[in-house]
Amino acid sequence: MDKVKESGDKAKEQFEKNRHKVAPLVDKATDQVDKVTKGKSRSVTKHVDSAARKLSASGGTTTTSTGAEIPDEGPVSDDAQGPGERDDA
Repeated sequence: MDKVKESGDKAKEQFEKNRHKVAPLVDKATDQVDKVTKGKSRSVTKHVDSAARKLSASGGTTTTSTGAEIPDEGPVSDDAQGPGERDDA
């Protein structure tokens, strides 16, 4: 097995073990972006938070034709409460 593939496999394994940590960390990062941009990027960071919540809650992923991985669970609305949800929207 070549080293790149082996590294990718290890990264996926670590991600799966720590999936539950994604949303809170992304939420902290997007809060900082919103603060620095004075809310101008809120529409983008709201979608990022939502995607992170989906990924954190998902038990698995599906790979699309473009290679992107999406959670196997159904969509989560932006109104759903979760680790990354904020009341300032």
